[in-house]
Amino acid sequence: MIIGIGNTLRRDDGAGPFVAAGAFPPNVEAIVVHQLLPELAETIARARRVIFVDAIEGALELGWVPITAEWRSAPDHALDPATMLALAETLFGQAPLTHLLTVPGEDFGFGEGLSPKTEAFCETARERIREWLVAH
Repeated sequence: MIIGIGNTLRRDDGAGPFVAAGAFPPNVEAIVVHQLLPELAETIARARRVIFVDAIEGALELGWVPITAEWRSAPDHALDPATMLALAETLFGQAPLTHLLTVPGEDFGFGEGLSPKTEAFCETARERIREWLVAH
């Protein structure tokens, strides 16, 4: 499962949805969300592997971090991937193998479309996901 996080009306914040919309094998479910909410826990618990994809401001390269279930306090209504895994594990008894793939972004202003630099990183991110899926 690929979960693309972001707002497509805030330029590079739409990197997660852009990556999730890529061509992946038919057994890979792609979901696009503006933010992580508790309602997604059951869907996550049903997956064997999950890759969260999100834009990050100021990064210079793609990030690839394994995620483990961990309860964290949420500063707003949205949750982070580790808390989502903890919720899936607590409520549904399952926390799948999970990674967070972060994509560098430079323009988070209002508007549609990615900056050229972020779009190039997104293409690389899609390729990295495809390679990981084959290896795992």
